[in-house]
Amino acid sequence: MIIFDLICSENHVFEGWFGSSEDYHKQKQNNLLSCPHCGSNEVQKSVMAPNIGMKSNQRLSHRPHIDTSPTEQIVDIEAASNSAEVPKAVTKQVSNAENVAHAALDKAMVETLTKVQNALLKESTWVGHKFTDEVRAIHYGESDHRQIHGHVSEEQASDLIDEGIDIAPLPMPYIPPDMKN
Repeated sequence: MIIFDLICSENHVFEGWFGSSEDYHKQKQNNLLSCPHCGSNEVQKSVMAPNIGMKSNQRLSHRPHIDTSPTEQIVDIEAASNSAEVPKAVTKQVSNAENVAHAALDKAMVETLTKVQNALLKESTWVGHKFTDEVRAIHYGESDHRQIHGHVSEEQASDLIDEGIDIAPLPMPYIPPDMKN
């Protein structure tokens, strides 16, 4: 399996998983690749940096500082992107780099949300389809106060909110314990 960072004509960056580099080229030739954001079929490989680990005897004792603040050159390129002085390829590279940075930020946010949700769920009890009954019992003092999570339909959730019962959806998809392998 090989993973390529792909970019569409609208500068949306996304991953594509292929059996081989040849599979990518076949799908590209047959116009089978499309952007999941906008549906564009004008898709090409994006600039990628491979993640190759160092040998164990070459590991750094500390991480080097990498300045990620915007540089004046990028600002100048953006400001001059319509002028004849800056080739369109350079402007597109800057745009591609921005999209890759946004994709990395999106990935970091998803990872953070996942960690937060997992920490919250450690202190919570899975009640499955009994969620509505359990949360009402807790709200009306018929059961001890505790954190719970479970299944609830949109209609049931709306009814609970109308009753003044505070509930919130989980921010990330969740696989119930009885459905895990």
